[in-house]
Amino acid sequence: MTVIDTDIFSEFGELVEFNSALHRDDVELLRAQIVRKVFSPHVHDGYVIGVVETGVERFHWRGAERYATTTDLVFINPDQMHTGGAAERHGVTYRNIFVSTDAMKKITGSTIYFPEPVVHDPMLGKRLKLALDTLARTTEPLAYDSIMEALIFDIAERYGRGLRSEVAEGLHDFPRISTIIQYVDANLGETLRVDELADIANMSRFHFIRRFRKSIGVTPIAFVQARRTSMAKSLLRQGGNLSSIALITGFADQSHLTRWLKACYGVTPAVYRENNKLTMP
Repeated sequence: MTVIDTDIFSEFGELVEFNSALHRDDVELLRAQIVRKVFSPHVHDGYVIGVVETGVERFHWRGAERYATTTDLVFINPDQMHTGGAAERHGVTYRNIFVSTDAMKKITGSTIYFPEPVVHDPMLGKRLKLALDTLARTTEPLAYDSIMEALIFDIAERYGRGLRSEVAEGLHDFPRISTIIQYVDANLGETLRVDELADIANMSRFHFIRRFRKSIGVTPIAFVQARRTSMAKSLLRQGGNLSSIALITGFADQSHLTRWLKACYGVTPAVYRENNKLTMP
């Protein structure tokens, strides 16, 4: 089932389109047509595998601007901060497949990471585009799973690496980052303070802020907001009251949540939840 949000970008003819299979909720497809919109720094709780259809995509990743053309593949690991937008004035159209960490592990048989965010591979990129076209149209679960899982396995086998450490996973060699993420996620609805996070990392608050920004690429508050938005997106997939989700994830109110979800993912909570409601078994 496909739901398109055309209203939020109507001024520039932009759109965001989500597509999910009826029989599974651990894989999601996205097609975005962006001209002036720049997605705010955000994270995903799974993997992003992307390909550009037209134009040039630009995104900020680990302290630097990255560019992807129609002959490239884009990989973002779980919990990696990044932005998204067009590098040229006529815009960019790109497609992504979001794969949950659990689905990736089941498909590949291990926990993997992608060391590079952009790789040049015209042939595999063409295959990915054709597969995404097929996945967006098929209603047969066996065909969907066979095409999707074979593609993801081949991509992971070629460009993925086995997870050996936090450094290898792309978590930037920051002390106890996994513990910090767990703490942040467990306390999203609370008022988080730098001192608390610095204590987890066993640093002074000033050293923590400098090291965090240098290693992760954003300030601690930007990181927390990205986690809040990602968690809200996950909760929307499970249903529930928008006001309650906003409260649980630390947003001031439903309007605050709406602004952040639109900024980071290009859709309103209502549109994203409706898409999930229509596509869940």
